[in-house]
This record gives sequence, structure tokens and C-alpha cells, in this order.
Amino acid sequence: MRILHVHWAALPAAGGVETHIDALARAQREAGHDVDVVAGTPGSRAAGYDPALDIRGDRAAVPDLTELLARARGRDVVQLHNPQWHRPEVLDRLLAELLGEPWRGAALLDVHNLSDRPEDWERLHRWRLPIVVHSEFVARQVAGRLAGAHVRVLPLALPRDEEIH
Repeated sequence: MRILHVHWAALPAAGGVETHIDALARAQREAGHDVDVVAGTPGSRAAGYDPALDIRGDRAAVPDLTELLARARGRDVVQLHNPQWHRPEVLDRLLAELLGEPWRGAALLDVHNLSDRPEDWERLHRWRLPIVVHSEFVARQVAGRLAGAHVRVLPLALPRDEEIH
């Protein structure tokens, strides 16, 4: 399986989501999958850089999605981590392009963080894609706010103990 993980930040930017994505991608590679990670963190040791995902980007500028679309089109699964945050107009365009053409892959949303901002929930609802979460609490919150959402709880990937030191 060819998998693409898309997020706004990647290691060495410290955070739980970034650590999860790195551990998940490594585990998927060890299982024999072709995995690519792309983020908006220049100089990341764990992901390719795409300026369209850089949260420092000019929101008024229309980013070039050519490279991001090419990466996504070549994958069986595109997993978008916390897609409701930061620059949602980028993911609106990416999903419109990707899902509006003959593509045999599947896109899914991975919701790590919640907010009370109505626009975040509206985006998740509008995209109408399967949603992965990592706790029953988040699953209940998502299911309660997004009628009819397909929500699945999967374990959070964490580095092995020997990798933490």
C-alpha cells in the first residue's frame, strides 16, 4: 500500500502529533508499505517539505499545490492529520482537486485536537470523509457534533521506549 501522511508540522518541531506521525510512518514502512510524509516544516528530519503547508505562509497568497497534488495522486491512502487547523483553504483545494478527478485512492481525516470554533467543525463536516481518532472521548465529541460521521478509534502510534532517550 502507498500511503501519504499530510500535516502542518513535522519533527524536529516537537509535539504529540508529530511524534505520532513519525512513529506511525516508521511502523507502516516496517510492515512493508511505501510511506511518505509531507509537512510545512523546512529542514524536517521526518518529512518532505511543501511550502503550501507551511503555517508561516501568506494566507492571502494562493499556494501552488502542484507538488502536493502529485504526491497525493500517486498514493492509495492520503491521511490528513488535523486538517481543520491552520490553512484549511489549502486542504479545501487539495481535496476538491483530488476527489473531483478519477483517483483510485482514499482520503481520511485524522483528528488529534478539538476546538470549540464552529468553522473547524464545519470543515470536518463539509469534507465528509472517514475520520480516525485516538480515544473514545474524541470519538464521542466528533460523533456528537458531526451527524452521520464515520468515526473510527485507532491506537495512537508512539515511539518504542529505546527511541525516547
